[in-house]
Amino acid sequence: SFTRSGGTVNLFGTLSLGGATLTLDAAAGSWVLLGGTLVGGTLNTSAGGTLIPTNAGGLLDAMTIGGLGLTIPSGADITTRNGLTLAGATITMGMAAAGYSYLYCSGTQTIGGTGEIVLVDSPGGYVRFIYATSPAGTTTIGPNVTVHGTDGSFISPGATYTFVNQGTIRSEMAGGTITLDRLSNQGLLNAQGGTFDINNLTGILGNVMVSASGTLDINGTYTVNQPLTVR
Repeated sequence: SFTRSGGTVNLFGTLSLGGATLTLDAAAGSWVLLGGTLVGGTLNTSAGGTLIPTNAGGLLDAMTIGGLGLTIPSGADITTRNGLTLAGATITMGMAAAGYSYLYCSGTQTIGGTGEIVLVDSPGGYVRFIYATSPAGTTTIGPNVTVHGTDGSFISPGATYTFVNQGTIRSEMAGGTITLDRLSNQGLLNAQGGTFDINNLTGILGNVMVSASGTLDINGTYTVNQPLTVR
């Protein structure tokens, strides 16, 4: 058993959960991720305890995130591999402070389940990056996942890596820009506010909504296989 009455818990090595659940609550407190790895289980967080990513990085390998989710602070990063499942949880990228935030995606995988990824506005215009680290593969945003916020960028390192959106990606604030690189859209792109800048779009355009305060910039080769209605 693990008992904590104070102090600090830093995760440097690998903690294999074997399908079990790690609950970070008021009793367990928060753990600091300093390059360590969580493998094969569920992480439940709460107002009393969470996992804190740092600029030392860390890996979530085939993990489910539940409870209140986690925040990737400004200046910090975390990597996901072999899939990430959101069990009603939120991944918040950035805080109201200077510094970039990174969610690295290694290999082919799905960010699925039900939940959201929030790209927090920064007073300095610092971008929140969803960044593929493999030269080839696919990261899929599942149908019940919403990525939304102000300034964000999906970055692919090579011509053979693709992001597939089956959920919703939504830009929300005037003056902000969400950049999508090598995207195949099977879900919804919603330019509610600010700008969507889509580079190297592949496949069909899919479902797109643009409001009066939104801007959609498209660059790439794509096929429109359905009627277009302009309102």
